[in-house]
Amino acid sequence: MPTRSRATDARWLPNYVKAFGPFGGVNLLRQVAALDRADAAEPAGVAVPGLGRVWLRGRQRDHAIFQQVWVKREYDLAAAAPRHWPLLWSAYEATVAAGRRPLIVDAGAHVGLSVLWWKRLFPRAHVVAVEPSSANLAVLRQNLTGLDDVTVLQAALAGTEGRLRLESASAEGSATRVAADGVGEEVPAVSMNRILSDAGPADLLLAKIDVEGGEAGIFAGPDLNWLDRARALAVETHDWLWPGRGTSRSLWAALAVRPFDVIASGENLLLFRTAEQ
Repeated sequence: MPTRSRATDARWLPNYVKAFGPFGGVNLLRQVAALDRADAAEPAGVAVPGLGRVWLRGRQRDHAIFQQVWVKREYDLAAAAPRHWPLLWSAYEATVAAGRRPLIVDAGAHVGLSVLWWKRLFPRAHVVAVEPSSANLAVLRQNLTGLDDVTVLQAALAGTEGRLRLESASAEGSATRVAADGVGEEVPAVSMNRILSDAGPADLLLAKIDVEGGEAGIFAGPDLNWLDRARALAVETHDWLWPGRGTSRSLWAALAVRPFDVIASGENLLLFRTAEQ
């Protein structure tokens, strides 16, 4: 019987050391590797230097997302886009100074690891975490305990309002997909414009969208006014997952008529609004 490949072997050590220093990195990798080996369904606490205790499930491989966000730091905007980052930071500071709320929408929030990153990066921002899986949301709420100014929605971000179902009855982990003909739990399908309306007066600083192919409908509209309000986006595309379906085509069509620069960072595209040409 083939064994499952580990995402936490010694090849990860340089990444951990770079992110958390020699002692902190080695100790953290040991904790995460033990979690991986235990393969438990229930979340276990991992002590992360400078962050505190983070709850991860071994069997659902939550540590793979932890490594993407906190070890490889694929959302480190300053490192990935050093010429664009100062402009985004200035926009954040100007919003706060004017007494308005910077808003971040995290669609596909999983167990909250990216939410923790955004709150560390933009502490005065209000974050709306959107996640369809109740199993993931239970761990997300553990990870966000005590964190201020975060709204959690059990929903799926979509281009149009309605109802969707998780694709499978046991949908959990990082690859949670929704579909009109799914067989799992039913969740609301919410549009970005609805989220912005419910959030009240706020400036959309950033939208992170990692929805396992659902970006096809989100960027197809019918109403993309929200995109004209966004300062930046972090989008993971999924053409690799759905060959021939063109799940990213609507994204590229929407960007073609809007002033965004595009920078690749790991699995994500980082999009920064530029001055109108």
